Parts: sequence; structure tokens; C-alpha cells
Amino acid sequence: MRWWPSSAPTRRPGSAESLAGPTTHSFLADDGLALAYHQLGTGRPVPLLHGYTGSALTNWVETGIAGRLAADGHRVIMPDMRGHGDSAKPHDADGSPRTHSRATDWR
Repeated sequence: MRWWPSSAPTRRPGSAESLAGPTTHSFLADDGLALAYHQLGTGRPVPLLHGYTGSALTNWVETGIAGRLAADGHRVIMPDMRGHGDSAKPHDADGSPRTHSRATDWR
């Protein structure tokens, strides 16, 4: 199995979903902010996490990495982290992860 994209997938995508691109979903986090994730393909799940200032679409879809993994028979799951991509971008201090970690009862 290849983890880095090659010039061509080893087999053609097996579903119309793989040809159409990823589907986008969202859910509400505990603090009420909408967080998005994208899925592509079917099969064994492979999560891909983007880095700081990135997004699932720019890091994995536009580069072709997600498409190649989906073509190899995987269900690619790509979340957009808080403040990135299609996820909510809070601008107040209460929306920061640091505030949430201090407010959480860790006992």
C-alpha cells in the first residue's frame, strides 16, 4: 500500500462518490460551534489531519492525496479543525481552546 501519491492510482475509483469529490458534513461541538469534516471513498477508514493554517481541502483534496487513497479502497475522513476550512472561526477570547481547557473539570 502506498502512503504517498503516485502518478496514477493502482485502480480506478469504484464509486460515483469518488469521482464527484468529498462530501462535507458538520456537527456542533460542546461549546455550540459548528465543526466540519469531509469524507471521500468507501472501505477501511483513514483519517487525515491538516496542519496549522491549513484545511482538509487544500492539504488533501487539491493535492490529490485523498483521491488516491479513496481509489485504493479507503474511506478518507478529513476534519477541518476549529478556525480552519469550513469549521467555525470564533473571534472572541471565549472561543479559544486555551479558555476551554481551563474551564474543563479534569477530575
